[in-house]
Amino acid sequence: MSCNCCSAGFHTSDGIDPFIDPSTLARKCPLDNKKHTFKSPPLHPSSSPKGKLQALPTEIYQQCLQYLDIKSLTDMRRVSQFTRSTIDGMHQYKELYEHAPQALRAVLSMGVSANTELFRLRESLTDMECYYCKEA
Repeated sequence: MSCNCCSAGFHTSDGIDPFIDPSTLARKCPLDNKKHTFKSPPLHPSSSPKGKLQALPTEIYQQCLQYLDIKSLTDMRRVSQFTRSTIDGMHQYKELYEHAPQALRAVLSMGVSANTELFRLRESLTDMECYYCKEA
């Protein structure tokens, strides 16, 4: 369901095509979720040495991570198996990856990922009004 101004073609008068070809985007910005296998089996969180963030309960650790920008989350997924599985298990991240992978790819490929927080991207994609409707 689109908002009133977008469904009426309000924003298309500038002649810019707002869509990126999904196949080109997938080729230029592949996501590694569920495709990467580790050489050693994952360690159980209780048996691995923990940093200060990893010592937190998983729910609190995920609450902290949701305020990071997409670039930082992508970089943090490379830190450890525990961190990757924690990020992949976050409801907000999982929802974006499963239902809007093109949005993640677009944010990463356009260079705006350092300025786009996970919770704000998810909020923007799940809100019924567009940015222009809120500003009017």
